[in-house]
Amino acid sequence: MLLPVLDIPTPSLSRRPKPYLRPRKLNRWAADLPSGNVADASRALLAQLHIINHSHYDAGERMKLMATLLPVSHRLVFSLLDSLNSASLSHQGQLTAQASLASNLLAELATGYKLVVSDLALWDQDRAGHNTLLQEALYFAVKWLCLRLVVTYAVYQPEPNHAWRELNQLYQFSERFDMSTVTVDDNYEGGDTAGLAATTDRLYKQIILLALSEPYKLMHNEVWQLYSLVGNWAEVIQFLPAESTPAYHEYVIDLGSDAEPRLCSDEAECDTEDCYIIDIGEAQRQLDRLVENALRSSRVGHYDDSPSLQLRQRRDMLLRLARSWSNKAARKDRRNEHEEQVEVILGLNACHFFSSQRADFTPEMDELRLKTLENAGSSNVTSPKDFAAAFRDALQKDRRHSHSGYQINPLTQRNRSSTGMALCGTPGSSSPPDANVGELVAYRSGKSGSDAWRIGVIRWLRSEPETGTDMGVMQLARTGVPIAVRALQGAGEGTDYFRSLLIPESESLQQSRSLIVPGTIFDIGTRLAVNEGSKLFYVRLTRLLQSTQEFSLYEFADIDAPPPRL
Repeated sequence: MLLPVLDIPTPSLSRRPKPYLRPRKLNRWAADLPSGNVADASRALLAQLHIINHSHYDAGERMKLMATLLPVSHRLVFSLLDSLNSASLSHQGQLTAQASLASNLLAELATGYKLVVSDLALWDQDRAGHNTLLQEALYFAVKWLCLRLVVTYAVYQPEPNHAWRELNQLYQFSERFDMSTVTVDDNYEGGDTAGLAATTDRLYKQIILLALSEPYKLMHNEVWQLYSLVGNWAEVIQFLPAESTPAYHEYVIDLGSDAEPRLCSDEAECDTEDCYIIDIGEAQRQLDRLVENALRSSRVGHYDDSPSLQLRQRRDMLLRLARSWSNKAARKDRRNEHEEQVEVILGLNACHFFSSQRADFTPEMDELRLKTLENAGSSNVTSPKDFAAAFRDALQKDRRHSHSGYQINPLTQRNRSSTGMALCGTPGSSSPPDANVGELVAYRSGKSGSDAWRIGVIRWLRSEPETGTDMGVMQLARTGVPIAVRALQGAGEGTDYFRSLLIPESESLQQSRSLIVPGTIFDIGTRLAVNEGSKLFYVRLTRLLQSTQEFSLYEFADIDAPPPRL
């Protein structure tokens, strides 16, 4: 095997920094960094690393300098990652700036260790102290490169150039010299990865599992959660030579290529010396046990025992991960190139607003009117005083929903199939800045503006320099009936009405009647009042079909009006 080909600067032997850095002086410099301003401190560290990386040091000196900067590097990197994880996609400019700073800092950190690897790889293997330095350099180079990929996935940006080539070659090199499973002294791991083995093998297989989780289909803030989670299963992943095992429709990684792990769709392409099948069977079994435990916690016997919001969100994330890892079937629906202007609406509230022909949302007044008509002529007649109080209360609640500032976004359709399409920004503009994976959308042709709004969900996002954010939309329904729902019993009980959509039964789509409701509020077993404006009926949510952070799609069963609770 050839030596790893890495993207590193080539400092001249005569280029020594001025003044020449020693660990003690560098440590004093690091201690003076502004502790209260992560961004400024990160930029200062970035500049210092750039100087070090473009100056000549031998491998031992460089490792001492990198070790000196390791504590502050970890503190700043994980502070930036926490900031990215908590930031809102609505602040796109700020998010992009934070991601760029984090990515550049991680690149310079990785470069420092790649320089050491490149230098030591040429040494005599019996030289004293060689192996220890090389093991540490390999580990930290892979660590920072993996985290740089996590950052790009978190903001839906393209993977850095040659990211997978370097990771693949570093891992292959460490395997060749039996260094991939050697534990390195890394005392700065935190969170869910604190107790995991500090080995190059674990880091590499951890990023492999994240890549197989289809990161561009993950919802905002889920990338880091899953990266931490799958680290627990990295040690049970096995690589099997593709030359001796059928690889068709298996996950594979070609260590000799500049390519991420993928599903092998052509046996001939996987029949190479450096191609390996990724056996994730044991990881899937452990994931299945987590899913089963999460589902068991949702099987409640009474509406007062509904699982917490946090548990429901984790359950839904695990279900999506399980579907992603088990989805090895080739795409059945052919995508056809088809460029057309499309009008797109983002968000459940906006979809409801335009599906209702921009009608006012007055569910409380509608319910009061329907119940008044129902009670007319019966003995259960509301007194004028009670009616006036109910009228004022309904009017006040409905005024909270008077917002109508929703917009229609003009986008360009790039291709389509029977189940979805790919969209990009129109020339001279970009996709909506607040688009998010898992967002509910309504869309129609932009030619006439008279077509019915179809309902879909954003399945993936990818930031492109020229067109902005490209997105893939999966169709959920050919139409949605605007309704209002509120919980009478179960999760979400006590809240006001929410804008929602009723999906009619459709034989052509093999689709039963279902409800699209706001995400994370209700759960299986919740009893809802469904208000169509001209009709009021009651349902119980029976089966979760789709779930994101933005909305949930449930099948339901009709029920009688629940008795009032005492």
